[in-house]
Amino acid sequence: MGALAEKQTVIPVIDWSRHDVKTWLEQYSAWLEDNPMARRISLSAKSPCQSVIDQMNPQPARSGRRGNGRYDITDTEGFVLMKLLRVLERFESRGLDGAHHVLGAMYINHASYSEVSRLNDWSVHEVRQLELLGVGWLACAMSGAFVCTAY
Repeated sequence: MGALAEKQTVIPVIDWSRHDVKTWLEQYSAWLEDNPMARRISLSAKSPCQSVIDQMNPQPARSGRRGNGRYDITDTEGFVLMKLLRVLERFESRGLDGAHHVLGAMYINHASYSEVSRLNDWSVHEVRQLELLGVGWLACAMSGAFVCTAY
């Protein structure tokens, strides 16, 4: 029992019902812009989102700063969402190919459907389907529909 207790991790309790999934992703994007260290961790060279971000011109930061209503998530919520996105990235070989990539391009880099479509040689319809797959996967993960082992 001692070995089992040492490997357990405390998972923070988050009220995911405060926002819908797309709002969480928008809040996460604003949180990343205000936290350069978290952005470097999130968009490491191992991430498939990095290639899209490197290809596109960076968007100017939106007005507002921490404490001025810029985003409504805590650091803990931001890092948990980052971990969920990492799990989604690992699921890409299981039928979710491109979902993480599309969510990263659209919500973190603020790309449009047509920009993502053009850069990846996908139709806009395919981009919309991948966005829905990613958002649906995150909604399930946030609701606790399955056990997330990324922690």
